[in-house]
Amino acid sequence: MNHLGTVTLTTPRLVLRRFTVDDAEAAFANYASDEKTTRFMHWAPYTQVEPLREFLVQWASQYDDVRYYHWAIVFEDEVIGAINLHGIADNSSRAELGYNLGSRWWNQGLATEAVGAVLDFAFGQMGAERIVALHDCDNPASGRVMAKNGMKQEGLLRKHLTRREGGLYDCAYYGILRDEWLAQRGRKNFSKKFSSPAKPPLYSTIFSATSIPRNRASSM
Repeated sequence: MNHLGTVTLTTPRLVLRRFTVDDAEAAFANYASDEKTTRFMHWAPYTQVEPLREFLVQWASQYDDVRYYHWAIVFEDEVIGAINLHGIADNSSRAELGYNLGSRWWNQGLATEAVGAVLDFAFGQMGAERIVALHDCDNPASGRVMAKNGMKQEGLLRKHLTRREGGLYDCAYYGILRDEWLAQRGRKNFSKKFSSPAKPPLYSTIFSATSIPRNRASSM
């Protein structure tokens, strides 16, 4: 695959960009401390901002890796969530998608918009052939976000992951292929736009960082 790193992506309403340590307060207030957002995550809601800030600094060096993809979701100049590609498999041109969004911004189509942008990037610029995602079966809203972007449920993984409060839970397994993405976008010639990918933009921020630990999709 053509690895470009976490470059800035834009949609009609959102900017997807690298996290910085200065995002700690907004991330804490808008989703990392949100019990509804973190309900289906393997990490508990943050109760103080400083541990989150330390985490952002700790992972700052990840953005030096062009195979690392982790965006802050920015809406109206506020960080309201995170979205990432992980589990990169270059030999099969595959990656896994994960995302979360503060509950105050649910039901506005913002998660669907962010996922669409990352799928466009993965297929149109990275050259991915397949993107997959999982969600807790008790969280069907996340599955609807996937389905709205053309992802299909391919199976059920029984007792696949551990809840933070203990116990195992089932996950719905979704996927989308490059050909399916091209067909649904009506972009049979889309890839020609990216025959010579642009270099990632230069960032002046010294401390760039990931979001909260990598997650499966959250409630939207």
